[in-house]
Amino acid sequence: MIRFALNRLLLGVLTLFVLVSVSFALIRLAPGGPFDAERALEPEIRLRLEAHYGLDRPLWHQYLAYLGGLLRGDFGPSFQYRDHRVGELIASGLPVSMKIGAAALALAVFLGLAIGILAAWRRDRLLDRLLMGFAVLAQAIPNFVLAPLLVLVFAVGLGWLPAGGYGDGSLRHLLLPVVALALPYVAAVARLSRMALVEVLASEYILAARSRGLPEIRVLWVHALRPALVPVVAYLGPAAAAILTGSVVIEQTFSLPGIGRHFVQGALNRDYTLVLGVIVVVGGFVVFFNFLADLIAAWLDPRIRLR
Repeated sequence: MIRFALNRLLLGVLTLFVLVSVSFALIRLAPGGPFDAERALEPEIRLRLEAHYGLDRPLWHQYLAYLGGLLRGDFGPSFQYRDHRVGELIASGLPVSMKIGAAALALAVFLGLAIGILAAWRRDRLLDRLLMGFAVLAQAIPNFVLAPLLVLVFAVGLGWLPAGGYGDGSLRHLLLPVVALALPYVAAVARLSRMALVEVLASEYILAARSRGLPEIRVLWVHALRPALVPVVAYLGPAAAAILTGSVVIEQTFSLPGIGRHFVQGALNRDYTLVLGVIVVVGGFVVFFNFLADLIAAWLDPRIRLR
């Protein structure tokens, strides 16, 4: 298990290094610059700004300097938010995204598994068809459609919940964005768990357990559920990172001060370091949760360690 974990950890570090390198190159090679605006700067002022931020140096020198900063935990200065470091901007928005994402992840896991297990237990019956029909519909509706619909119904129409804003961070302000963010993942987890559980329940060792007269509920929870969770855990690795770091669409729709807002503003303003900083943070979450998912999957199914 230790060897398996070290191999996955090394692969994760290599993946993050490639992500940083490719993102750095693509951002710097994109047309335009952080000091381009509707009103052009004086050449002398532009040269001073580029010298101040090190943009007058060769690209390879900038790349090595950025990597050195990352190793020290420094994402560099923001080009548009003067007197602010990128780390400070990300630190101000990340707790909001994490709070909403953690609630959405919990909802996706528990509700998705409950729907999937119930549907597999009542396979090919009316309840199964109703639950899977709901899952297909929920997964088919994109966030940029679902979020305004929730606002229209529960905020504008019924007036039960606020239409946007973070407020005091209470459940009343977070319920709509959490549901809008979680619902597609609830549907995906439900469909995956149902499909995996149906396949496991048809296997020979489950038939042998039933032939020994074990109660159906014991067969389901003790013998079938653990191997059926492997594909769900594999899916939840990258999904957890996407949920926990928030969604650009959700944060924009509900006017939430998360890192999605900084990513959008940084892209619009060509703020190299801010965009790259958000990419590194999100990429780090993806690598970490994929690593965690691999460990959990290997614990659930020891055969995975041999791959």
